[in-house]
Amino acid sequence: MRYLSGIHALNLPCALLTHLTDRNPADPTLQRSVASSWGNMLTLVRAPMKGDIKLGNYAVSQPDVYYIDGDVSTLFSHIDGIMGNALFFNHTVILDLKNMRFGIIETK
Repeated sequence: MRYLSGIHALNLPCALLTHLTDRNPADPTLQRSVASSWGNMLTLVRAPMKGDIKLGNYAVSQPDVYYIDGDVSTLFSHIDGIMGNALFFNHTVILDLKNMRFGIIETK
């Protein structure tokens, strides 16, 4: 299996995962998977978020969020997380770069 951040809903640092889920990444009941990223084996820890993610009128209720176990300090040195495309399955994201707007519509 190859690791592709775009298929996951949200990858987070440990402290932020704990804050958003009220779960400790060391909790043995959380689902874990091993993946390869740029030649490195990583362990991903998944937990359901305790609330919703909202972008304008679009909301996803209690999406799964992920913590990457291991030394990924350079990955999160200047960001709080990575949002992938899983939040937008069955939707189309429209980017209007000229007017600096975006929209989300349901795909039929």
